[in-house]
Amino acid sequence: MKTTALNHLQQKTQGSKDCCLISFTLLFLFILSFNLKAQIPTNQELQSLPIDTILVKLDDATSKMTEKNELQVKQALLTTLSRAKSSNNQLNIAKVYQGMADWHYYSVNSEKIDSIYYYDNLALAMLLKTQEKELICRAYRSVGMDLEDMQKHVEAEVMYFKGLKVAQSIGFQSGINSIHSSMSLLYSNTKDYESALKYAKMVVEAYEKEENYHPLIRAMANLNNIYLELNQPEKSLVIINKALTLISKLPQERQASETINIRSWRGKTYMALKRYDEALSDFMFSWKGMQEKYGAEKANGWKGHIGGVYHLQGKHAEAIPYLRDYITHTLSKKVTNPEDLKEQCLWLAESYKVLGKVDSAYNYLTIGKDVEINALQEETKSLRNELRVKYETEQKDQTIASQSEKIEQQNKIQTLSYVIGGLLILILGGLFYTYRNNKKKNLQLQALNTSLETTNMLLDKRNAENELLLKEIHHRVKNNLEVVSSLLALQSAKIDDPSGTKYGYFAPKTLSKRTFGVY
Repeated sequence: MKTTALNHLQQKTQGSKDCCLISFTLLFLFILSFNLKAQIPTNQELQSLPIDTILVKLDDATSKMTEKNELQVKQALLTTLSRAKSSNNQLNIAKVYQGMADWHYYSVNSEKIDSIYYYDNLALAMLLKTQEKELICRAYRSVGMDLEDMQKHVEAEVMYFKGLKVAQSIGFQSGINSIHSSMSLLYSNTKDYESALKYAKMVVEAYEKEENYHPLIRAMANLNNIYLELNQPEKSLVIINKALTLISKLPQERQASETINIRSWRGKTYMALKRYDEALSDFMFSWKGMQEKYGAEKANGWKGHIGGVYHLQGKHAEAIPYLRDYITHTLSKKVTNPEDLKEQCLWLAESYKVLGKVDSAYNYLTIGKDVEINALQEETKSLRNELRVKYETEQKDQTIASQSEKIEQQNKIQTLSYVIGGLLILILGGLFYTYRNNKKKNLQLQALNTSLETTNMLLDKRNAENELLLKEIHHRVKNNLEVVSSLLALQSAKIDDPSGTKYGYFAPKTLSKRTFGVY
């Protein structure tokens, strides 16, 4: 009886201990979850705490914010920005601008790459007024990544080279590795896979030497993708499996998300090797992991390759919902991968065609072709304007000298153009002056010709008058001679001498003929 009572007492005591333990565990989890939530500084703290302290708190709040409190985080950032501007501290202003860029990156309602770029660019402009070389290097990389997301590859490349130059000038190896990684991604996006492979290998070697596992795993994923693009899936599988083994070396809180990413990349490798069942297993794992972490709607972006595997296996009915959800999700985003989107559209169109749904097949085929045409247009535009800079560390001085020589040649050409332009202006001025003088002389000659014509007309008139007068005189002389001749004839008629009559009669006629002969 005593033993039973004792056992009962022990069981009751143990039950109380278990109850206390459970209560303590729940209380601990509650406190832990409360501490894990981002603490947004109060208005009093925003005005009293040092700005660096506020920025640390806001950085944590931004990375953990939810749709419910993101506007509150934004308002806190704007208040801090106003305070930083009033103190005219350029470094603090730059940091707040970067905080605003991060807010747009993490915001559920924003996701606007142009806003991210706007604030990152403002931060860079402020940092360039300081001597913070490491921060300047990182800012160049951030702006370059924003430009790359906006499909402005040439401008992104310029930013990466500028950041790389700063990092090398101070021996900032972390910055060098980060920019080499970004350059590898950039060259992959522009299909310059040989350059992408070179920089990717440099990054992997650097992180392996440092035993910096988290960026090393990301670098291996990028290298895996490049091998796939170069049609070397066997090498891809080796590197991606190695990355999977390194995940266990990461902190516990990062292992799950990295496993999701790496298994998704391995799924693509299995697809390239036509090992579809293994690919489907990896893609399903990654999609379900994203569902648990971010919800079903955001996880739709991970459903495309599941549908792709079903399509390649000939399971078209199973493929359609996954492909359709992926395409709908992707088309709602500003930044997309046109190659993936085009491929998924064509897969969906083919699946609909096999199932006899011709209208749906035609619709998605049209979408895929439009995506392809737009991508080709953007690529053509980018290539047309692109000035590819091949950066090699050992040829840096030679590149700078070559650029200086080009600038000097351009200056010479510009100077020569000015000289030629000046000569042309002088020649045109001389021609204009000659033209004006010739025009003036022509006017003078024209006036002189007009005067001569008037004079000739007057002379002609006088000549006509003189001729008329001469004819009148001639007529009168003739008449006078006729009178004289008639008088002589009358006079000769009164003379009796026959000889005299003869000569006297004919003499006037002879005289008259001579006289008329003269005229």
